[in-house]
Amino acid sequence: MFVLLSIFMTLPVIFLAGSIAPNASAFAESASIVCGLGILGIVTTYRQSRDLKPRFMFVLTVSSWFILTLCSALPFYLSGNDISAPDAFFEATSGITTTGATVLSGLDTMDQDLLLWRSILQWIGGIGIIGMFVAVLPFLRVGGMRLFATESSEWTDKALPRMKTLSRGLL
Repeated sequence: MFVLLSIFMTLPVIFLAGSIAPNASAFAESASIVCGLGILGIVTTYRQSRDLKPRFMFVLTVSSWFILTLCSALPFYLSGNDISAPDAFFEATSGITTTGATVLSGLDTMDQDLLLWRSILQWIGGIGIIGMFVAVLPFLRVGGMRLFATESSEWTDKALPRMKTLSRGLL
């Protein structure tokens, strides 16, 4: 998840390469930190069993949301816009949970790369919530597929049955 998040962190700089991207160094630093954490996690857990029990899935889900939110706040905090750490964390939490709330003022004059990052976080959060419900709720015998059908406005067939297929379809 960290490596994927670091790839998403590079998107605002890539998409705005032709225009002014004043926070490119903040995004590069954030992406390298998050990618380093991801590679460190991969290396340290490479030989461990990947068999997850439902209890561990809940812990993984909650902890990953919290840690990914902390990592997602880095571009806001490292930008030169005097965004404090609590405000950066709030913006990242708002994006990951798809609430859309903000504590920042003057969004119409804010740097385009930060606005694009806010939008990417909303997208990541929306897909993450749907994917989490579809992956975790069947263990509770709750209709995760019903939730997916509600979110996607498609009621005709069962949604994609496997999580890998679901992820590819959503992306």
